[in-house]
Amino acid sequence: MQNYDTTEVTLTSITSEPISENPNTPWQNLISEQTKAASIWQNNQNLGHIIYRISENGLTLLQLNLQNDDKILNVLQTFFN
Repeated sequence: MQNYDTTEVTLTSITSEPISENPNTPWQNLISEQTKAASIWQNNQNLGHIIYRISENGLTLLQLNLQNDDKILNVLQTFFN
């Protein structure tokens, strides 16, 4: 079992501020009325955002945009929890 250095990451729901999307994002993963967004925070610093959808089939991760890729495991673990 690999031991990852985990640091507390917080996901905060985004309701009003617009998110700029990468023009190369596939149409299936674009932000729509059915998607939810959360900003990613650590030590009062915004690390990026996550876009997801909740349906009767479960939870679907559509986009994960991070300024620093080495935080991805912490973010995914927080999202999973």
